[in-house]
Amino acid sequence: MFASKKKQVGSLVSFTALILPVLLLIGALILESGNFYIRHTQLENLTRQAANSGLIAFSQILEQSANENKDNLCLVEIPPEICSSLNLFDFLTLSQVQILATNTLNQNAIRNNINDFLVIYDPQQQINSENISIIFPVEEITESVKLKVVIEIIPNQFFSNFLDTLHSIKTIGISYLSLPF
Repeated sequence: MFASKKKQVGSLVSFTALILPVLLLIGALILESGNFYIRHTQLENLTRQAANSGLIAFSQILEQSANENKDNLCLVEIPPEICSSLNLFDFLTLSQVQILATNTLNQNAIRNNINDFLVIYDPQQQINSENISIIFPVEEITESVKLKVVIEIIPNQFFSNFLDTLHSIKTIGISYLSLPF
């Protein structure tokens, strides 16, 4: 009678010893995939917000240029009627917007703005300029200005030390600025 109970206890201990590492491995894989999914979601949001911040910087450049044009046109003794307009796009032309978008200094300012944004707001502080691609303007400017930001990183992965499975995360954010031309 006692021999069979000892045998059962022994088989339970050996079963537990075999199944516990398997259960821990499955749990670790679930955590790893959850962390990967969370990081992907974080990067998607960051990429979209970075594209928006780049276009905000460009809109500030447009505003500055429009104010300069307005000052040059309206700071005369008898200003034209258009000077009473509050719409700054009345003081810009489509060709001026195209020139401003392709200007190297402006593109560098937009890139710096996006890089600074990503470095500041990345919760894991993994993004650097090598991980970021910025395309501005994406296509010919007619009715809108389009900016594209691409981030590609290899997140920290626990199992990458043991397995040869490095998966990168690539996210794309596109932002548009509508023009009234």
